[in-house]
Amino acid sequence: MRWRWPIWIVLALVGAVAPAQGRIIGRSAEVSLGREIASRIEQMLPVDRDAVATARVQQLGRRLVSVAEDVDLPYEFHVVETSEINAFALPGGFVYVHRGLLQLLPNDDALAFVLGHEITHAARHHSIDQMEKSLAVSLLLGAVSGGSTAAAAQAADLIIGLKFTRDDENEADRIGLRSMARAGFNPNAAAEAMLVIRRAAGKGKDLPPFLRSHPAPDSRIARLNQLATEVRAAEQASRAVPTDVGPPPPPVLPERALAGLEGVRLAECDYFPLVAGGEWHYLVRGQDGEGYTSVRILEVLSGRSTGPDELPSGLPGWARVRLSLGRSVEADWLAAPAGDRVYLRPPAADRWYLHAVFTPDGQKNQTDGFAVAGPEKVRVPAGEFEALRVDRLDAQEGVVSSSWYARGVGLVKRHFSASGITEELERYQFPPLPTTPQTPEPVQGG
Repeated sequence: MRWRWPIWIVLALVGAVAPAQGRIIGRSAEVSLGREIASRIEQMLPVDRDAVATARVQQLGRRLVSVAEDVDLPYEFHVVETSEINAFALPGGFVYVHRGLLQLLPNDDALAFVLGHEITHAARHHSIDQMEKSLAVSLLLGAVSGGSTAAAAQAADLIIGLKFTRDDENEADRIGLRSMARAGFNPNAAAEAMLVIRRAAGKGKDLPPFLRSHPAPDSRIARLNQLATEVRAAEQASRAVPTDVGPPPPPVLPERALAGLEGVRLAECDYFPLVAGGEWHYLVRGQDGEGYTSVRILEVLSGRSTGPDELPSGLPGWARVRLSLGRSVEADWLAAPAGDRVYLRPPAADRWYLHAVFTPDGQKNQTDGFAVAGPEKVRVPAGEFEALRVDRLDAQEGVVSSSWYARGVGLVKRHFSASGITEELERYQFPPLPTTPQTPEPVQGG
């Protein structure tokens, strides 16, 4: 199988295209180079065969990119189906996580740090910087001009195995940890992730690939703990009420306000019904397989919340939602409909995130990173529905995913543009409404 690069990429590599930020390789050439190497890697390695694991990594990756400091790359996230404890980022924003590392990390927070770290390597062009220093342009030209499979594979191996400088690693740790905290993940999980990976290596010399390229000495783990402490302190300081400006004004809607969603008026949403005991089961299909997910409303909350870390209660429509991804992977989320939109709060997060935006009567609209495309008829395993299509947009207003919601039913279908993964409603049910007991008629005496 021949692996060739377009000639304009070669010109970019040798400086014929204007360099970006003093680099020989400009942004467009970097993305094309990364895409070519990604294509080569996916011919050699089993990639994205588990639709559920892939969807999990892509969801976390997009969540981190949404708060990243530099999002000018077309990020993609993939799962390599091998037992190696490894993760890497190619030039251009192509991030890969091995199944062995996914199974080792204890939770989404730890995985978020690994993804945030790799995203930073791509965003700060660390691979390109090292490649320009250590990889001869003649090798790249040889791979292109000769179309040699061996040369192409060697180029891919060299880029994956590039050793980053200590400054690169420190920058990836610092920015990656800040990003995961902004995205609502626990920054303390950064040091925990590195400790878990190091323990898995044991005392033997055969270190996991991730540690060979991302060493985890005690000093680095201590620095991660210090960075997490600084991030937490900054968050608390930003929430502190100044003492020299008098008491804060009362909230706009004191009877409806809740920490994290002050000023948001809760109201039922026809396209996102929250009924205690309601269940939705989805068939998830990808290019290399299929899986199942389910959603269940554990309880609709009542009462009143008094702090960001307490369970919200007392407000109609708040609910605890359990998401099951199969293989005993479950997570409890909080959901809050607000009429024309829905907010979600992930587990262990202290922030709410806008999950979907709707418009009355299915009118077309574009706002807050969503575009309502209008009503469409959708057929899924659960049947045919008149649904409202809602597109989630990226920073360049490209469609990240399309979701179809049916009034009184909820989500019936979702399609992710980059991966091609599709979720379709297979079955759903709501608990039966209570019936009013009937008074028995008196028995006529004989």
